[in-house]
This record gives sequence, C-alpha cells and structure tokens, in this order.
Amino acid sequence: TGLDSVANSCGTCHGKIAKLFTETRMKHKFGEAGLPGCATCHGAHKTTHPSDALLGMEDGTLCARCHNAKNPQYGATTAGAEVARTMRSHLDRLKQEMDGAEQKVREAERKGMEVRGPRFDLRQAFDALTNARTAVHSFKPGPVEEAIDEGLSVTANVKGLAELALREYTYRRIWLAASLVPILLVVCLLLAYIRSLKARGLNAGAEAGPLRD
Repeated sequence: TGLDSVANSCGTCHGKIAKLFTETRMKHKFGEAGLPGCATCHGAHKTTHPSDALLGMEDGTLCARCHNAKNPQYGATTAGAEVARTMRSHLDRLKQEMDGAEQKVREAERKGMEVRGPRFDLRQAFDALTNARTAVHSFKPGPVEEAIDEGLSVTANVKGLAELALREYTYRRIWLAASLVPILLVVCLLLAYIRSLKARGLNAGAEAGPLRD
C-alpha cells in the first residue's frame, strides 16, 4: 500500500529504526488510523530534522499533537504521554551529564593535564545517546533507559578520571610551593653567609691598617 511504501522507503537507510517501529503497537495504530508510520512524525516531502525537542509533551513536540489530554487524536492515550515524558527526561539527563563531563575534561586540559584517555572514552557516551535516540522508536522506556544507563556509566567514569587529574594538578602545586620554602631558606642563608664573609674581610682589612712601603 501507499502507507507501507513510505515506511519501506525510509527503512532502506534506517533499517534498525524501521525494525523497531515494525515491532511496536504504534505501527498497527498508525495503520488503523490511515497514518504513514515515518511520515506522520518526520514528514514526507519536507522531512523534519530529527531533534530531541520533538520528543515529549511540551509545546511544539510531536507527541503532544496526539497524546493530548484535552484533545487526544487517533485514540492516543495518556499512558503514551507519560512514556514520551519519561524518554525525553532520560535523554536530557544523559546530555546534561555529558556536558558536565566535557567541562571537567576541558578544565583539566587547560591546566596542562593528560586527559586524552577520558576524552576518548567520552565518545562512548555519544554512542549511547545515539542508541537511546534510536530506541525511542520502540516507544518503550526500557530500551531507552538501558542505553542511557550505559552512557551515564561512561560519563561518571570520565568525570572521575578528570577530577583525579585536577586533584593531581592541585597536589603538584602544593608540593611545588612546599619545596620552594626550603630552597628559599637555603638561598637566604647563603646570602647571609656571603655577606658575613664580606664583613669579616672588611673588618680584617681595617684592623691591619694601611700598608707601608
């Protein structure tokens, strides 16, 4: 049918997403309502650029178009609205943690610490976020939470490594300052000793009196 041809066309490139959607109740609901699966949310001729802002129940989100308590469309339920809110909150949380980890890594970099390892590990969090965004098309919180948990584990580890690097930086400065104290003390003592030697030389010259022919 025409509806299937739209979904099949999208699924040519987005195979994993298409498979997830095919296995959901939403596909059948869309079919019953005469809605094209992918094009219903993402558009057909003018494709909507994917964005987390489209998910959830805030104004302007795609989910709110149908899962609206005041004016539900196509038999959409309030349970679906709660699922949309939950998935959006999970995505936002991971992005927030990723931003925090990135800031820690940058701070350590600015202070000259070696953080190439944590920065490389942070890519795994981006991968987890991508997987979670894909799992959204299952319309189930479980798969999304699983991907998000993987990302949160990565960000926690990256933050820990970055904070360890920052503590090491602080320790280095403390030890540097502590080591300068005895060095400065030795320099002061040497200067005082040199001055005392000069003073003794002048005193000895004065006591010997003027040289005679």
